[in-house]
Amino acid sequence: MPGTKEGMLSAADVRHQVGPVTDHTLLAILDCKPSREELEMATRYLSGEASEESRIEHPMTGKVAQICDILRADALYAEEEE
Repeated sequence: MPGTKEGMLSAADVRHQVGPVTDHTLLAILDCKPSREELEMATRYLSGEASEESRIEHPMTGKVAQICDILRADALYAEEEE
């Protein structure tokens, strides 16, 4: 499994999932120490891809909510989503 030891995501893993973001955003996401699933869920929420069932099973709380907030504040990510 790609990433750093102990299952932590690498910078490359994050960039692959979320696309272009500033270095500050990348570091903020890595500081959250999200799982691959948490990162994927956050990006699905922001892109509108998460189904109602997914939103119930994986509410936007904790790390998912943190990542969403971090990504919403990133100008590069916002440009990519438009």
